[in-house]
Amino acid sequence: MLPVRVLLVDDDTLVRRAVRQILEAADDLEVVGEASDGDGAVRQAPQADVVLMDLRMPGMSGVEATSRITQGRRPHYRHRRRGHHRRGSRRGIGVPTESLLT
Repeated sequence: MLPVRVLLVDDDTLVRRAVRQILEAADDLEVVGEASDGDGAVRQAPQADVVLMDLRMPGMSGVEATSRITQGRRPHYRHRRRGHHRRGSRRGIGVPTESLLT
């Protein structure tokens, strides 16, 4: 299965670096870009399946960037199961595609 492509958007370089390190430890996630503002997020969003967006940034906010990225799109979701679980467990995660996580 192809990895989920993630775009990180935060005006704080240290936050982006820390989140990248966490995500890169997962085999099924690939960080495909970083942006420090909403304009960069809008430009780079087409290459990502998921955007992790800081909502409060100087210039274009994460809220405005999210609105522009999703304009005219209907979010699609797929459900992914991760890891080994106890018998009877149905734990999984929903991963938005062609949309954002905020």
